[in-house]
Formats: sequence, structure tokens, C-alpha cells
Amino acid sequence: MKSTLVFAAAVVVATLIAGTFLLTTQPGATSSTTSMSSTSFQTSGSYTSASQSLELRLSVNASSTGGANGNVTVSIAVEEYNTLAAANNVSKASEWGLQGLSLGSCDTQTYPFGVALYSGTYTAGNVSQATPLQIYPVVPCPLLLRLVTGYLFQPASDLAVVLPGGPNATAMQMSANVTATAVYASPSPTPLAPGTYTVAAGDEWGSVVLVHFTIGASASTSVSTSGP
Repeated sequence: MKSTLVFAAAVVVATLIAGTFLLTTQPGATSSTTSMSSTSFQTSGSYTSASQSLELRLSVNASSTGGANGNVTVSIAVEEYNTLAAANNVSKASEWGLQGLSLGSCDTQTYPFGVALYSGTYTAGNVSQATPLQIYPVVPCPLLLRLVTGYLFQPASDLAVVLPGGPNATAMQMSANVTATAVYASPSPTPLAPGTYTVAAGDEWGSVVLVHFTIGASASTSVSTSGP
């Protein structure tokens, strides 16, 4: 992450203790944990850009079959939401807070955001030094990319027209889902194993949301956000 990136105080930690949860929230936190056990949990976080009035939302659902020895499935949902009650015309930018973010084998396509999965716990201070796991199969990608100049968001919505748009242009939902079950490396994919991971979501205007979690014999989560 760029040195100019400022880490915003937003942390939520949930720990499983004797079958109950101890939830600690620091002031200003923008995250929540809805359910968790030793084999499955869901957590989420968000960051709102004051300059663009866009809220980057990240939700992670992780599960492990067979406890500490089972395979892990990480379901990631990311959304860009217009917080204004009016239409929001946002110009395209290239102020990515993180590199290597994608939504599939062929980058982010026309979406202004992407995600990455890392093995281990990383924060805003060191995640830029980490290498994302290759969670997508390697496939041929088209060489021609659509020209994008901006996004016209509908009021209080994640629906936006990708600009430039023609007279019959329709709004598309600025949200995407990614499911990670394996690391695609030679000679064959390796299933995700129980352990500690970090999920990052970032957009081209500099917003970043990080979710850290441990899945397996024990479970815990935390969330941090940062922006330009």
C-alpha cells in the first residue's frame, strides 16, 4: 500500500470462549461479525470515501469441513455503494491502495474494485508487501478491454451505468462474488487448508478493507479499513 495511505481505526475482534462470544468494538468501527463457530463464520467491514461518497463493502463467509484437517471454502462478496441520495457521477481513477486485486482470472474487467486472499495476517502497514494467493485458474484472457471513463451511480444504490454509455445504456450492479477453494499452482490445485488468512478489497479511488480470520480448530476475526 502507498506510504500515503492512512490507517483508519476500525477494528472488531470476536473470540470463541466456552461456547459464547466476547465482542469488543473500538470507537469508529465500521464492521460486524454475524455468526461464528469452529467450522464456519461470517464477518464484514466497509470503508466510505468522503471525496467520492462511495462505500466499499466487504463480506466474508468462511467454512471448514472436518475441523482442523478439513478443506476451507472462502466466499467473498464486494460491493460499491453510492451513499448520496442523488445520482453520483464518479470519474475513473487509478489510485489503487493495493496492487494485485482482481475478481477472476481476467482482472476486474469493468468493475472499479477487486479482492485478494492472503495466507497469514496482514495490516494496512504491510499488506502491500504480501503476495496474494492464486485462487483462480489460469485461462486465456481477451486482449481488448472496454474503454471506461467513469461510473454514474443511481441514488443510494449500487447500480451504476459504466461510462461512456450510449442512449440505451442500462445500469449494472456494482457488486461481485468470489469463491476460493484452492490455490492454483503447478502441477495441480491445492485445496485451502485451515489456518489464518487475510481478505482484502480495494477500489480504484484508494479505499481498502481488510478482513483477518482464523478457521479450523479455533476461529477468530478482525476487520480494518483504510483510505487515501
